[in-house]
Amino acid sequence: MTAKQDRSLSRLGGHSLIYAASSVLGQLGSLLTFPLYTRALGPSSYGILAIGLAAAGVLRTLVISGTNTALMHARIGADERRARESTGAAVAWVVIVSVALGLVWLLFSPLIAAVARLGENATAFGWGVIAYVFADSLLELMFSVARAESRPRVYALANGLRVVVTIAAAVVLLVGLHVGASGALVAMAIASLTACTWLVWQLRVRISLHDVARRLQRLLSDGLPLLPANLGSWVTDLADRYLLLFITGSTVLVGVYSAGYRVGSLVTVLFVGPFHTAYLPFMLEHAEHESAEHLYAETSRLFLAFGAVTVLVLQAVAFPLVRVLAGSSYLSSVRIVGVVALGCLLAGAAMLMTPEALKERRTSSLAVAFGAGAVLNVAANLVLIPTMGMLGAALATLGAYALVLLVILVLTPRSARPRGIWTEIGRVVPVTAVAVCIAAIDFGGGGRQGLVSLACAAVGFGLLVAVGALRVADVTRVAGSLSSALTRRGVQA
Repeated sequence: MTAKQDRSLSRLGGHSLIYAASSVLGQLGSLLTFPLYTRALGPSSYGILAIGLAAAGVLRTLVISGTNTALMHARIGADERRARESTGAAVAWVVIVSVALGLVWLLFSPLIAAVARLGENATAFGWGVIAYVFADSLLELMFSVARAESRPRVYALANGLRVVVTIAAAVVLLVGLHVGASGALVAMAIASLTACTWLVWQLRVRISLHDVARRLQRLLSDGLPLLPANLGSWVTDLADRYLLLFITGSTVLVGVYSAGYRVGSLVTVLFVGPFHTAYLPFMLEHAEHESAEHLYAETSRLFLAFGAVTVLVLQAVAFPLVRVLAGSSYLSSVRIVGVVALGCLLAGAAMLMTPEALKERRTSSLAVAFGAGAVLNVAANLVLIPTMGMLGAALATLGAYALVLLVILVLTPRSARPRGIWTEIGRVVPVTAVAVCIAAIDFGGGGRQGLVSLACAAVGFGLLVAVGALRVADVTRVAGSLSSALTRRGVQA
């Protein structure tokens, strides 16, 4: 590897670390309020909150419609006028769609609440969902601006502000006013809106509605092709809550499953999310560089190796994490932590091809892949949940994301795939899958299940080294690159 390529990876690594810290900060409010939610609401009401967040997830996907990614792409290298007009078009779209979806949601929320047997005030619940969707959609746009301008520290500080406001609002609404799941949604909305306002001021964001129709048309032409993929991802990621509820009729089971899913999905918070937050603008910026092909292959290989390590670490500490964060009522969810974590890693591996898809305007392959995953997820849930309960839901998610990765790799031309990606997947995925699936077997619960999780993770680490997926040289080089990156003034700016 040349010195120039190593510096490029150092920059990616440094930004990823800052985004990782940002992601941890952003999730810190969620993690700190997690025990508050689980204990103050109880498994049943916490299950209701999980269902509300699932609904918010799909509504936010519809509201944004890919304009956040398109806005980031449009602002990279853009002049001030184009930047203002693109930002104005994206904000206008979010406002218009939020209002339209809000009216529809309020109209049908009593029926939805009755069918889903939520037991919450349907109007208050609907307002909570709408407020959260609107505020978080605007925040996503401002995060895209920060990414386009390579301002990871500002991004991180905004998440820190969101943490403080989330905790304060949750304490007031849940502990002080006892408003239940609706209050938790409103607390998140207040936090997102506060962080968004701060970002607008800090980044000196200016918007212009001049020529808004043309700018919006361009944003949507880039962003809407991502919508089917995002919706498919939502179905794969969150529809299992609804299927668990409709098949078992138990909000308690949904709450327990959601707690385990939250712990397993920390792999996204700690690794996958921060990596891709830095990776997408980085690869788009380096798309025409002579070292682009090598960077593409090397970052993909390191992503899979260190992602597997993160999955196994979560597997090892699943028992104490669930016990501390959620409480003893949720310990049965320890079995699904590793399965969920591996599924999240495979979803992240599938998104390694996103920069090439955007550059070549071939995002249809993403839609096909995530659509196939969504179909398999629903079908597998219907088959597995009646016999295996929440473990069946977790395995359905893992299988769906494995299919997503497979379809994307098959549909992506060889020249657009990271070099050697099949070999790395063949090394990493089987080893990690064996470790997490053995740990998912019921060994009697309690501390025994925790010991099994720890042992399986230890064996998984050994196998990763044995098959050459995890190398001592890689650990040393990455650690050195990250240390170097964090001392560079360019990364700190």
